[in-house]
Amino acid sequence: MPYARTMRTMHHQPGIFHPRRCTCQPVLRTYATSSGSLPEGIQLVVTDRIVHRKSVFVGRACRITDPSQVPPVIAFLRSERRIAKASHPTIYAYRCQVGSVLHHGNDDDGEHDAGGRIAGLLQILDVNNVLVIVTRYFGGTLLGADRFKLISQAAREALKLGGFIEKIDESTKSGKGKK
Repeated sequence: MPYARTMRTMHHQPGIFHPRRCTCQPVLRTYATSSGSLPEGIQLVVTDRIVHRKSVFVGRACRITDPSQVPPVIAFLRSERRIAKASHPTIYAYRCQVGSVLHHGNDDDGEHDAGGRIAGLLQILDVNNVLVIVTRYFGGTLLGADRFKLISQAAREALKLGGFIEKIDESTKSGKGKK
């Protein structure tokens, strides 16, 4: 399947590994396939990995203008070999307003109620025209309720990275400054 894409790089230069605490800005991934399997102009933002007791969570978000764009994006992500190997490759939720009608939906991809948690986050943050996908790689240890916190954290980071919600400035938080 031929396609062109701009990847968020993990390297500063070819062959040099990206340091963990680097301050360089991430690049948006732009996927545009010539085969037409993905809607034109979709830009996925991808968070850094969140690792907790060997389980890894990765958040992705993109702007959508119609609910019909959701299945091709999910299918494309599931076709990526690295994502397809995850225990829960596409936990997602979306909200999209077309005219005066608000369309919304979610799928937990086998991670009971996880899609509903992301949908609840989108509703609380009042974010529209967005698709949020979280991928979970199971690390061998059951996480219990902590997995929902991590899924929500990955989703929230993807929304912040994509500019769907404003980043909270640490210096403006109430009660956190010097008195």
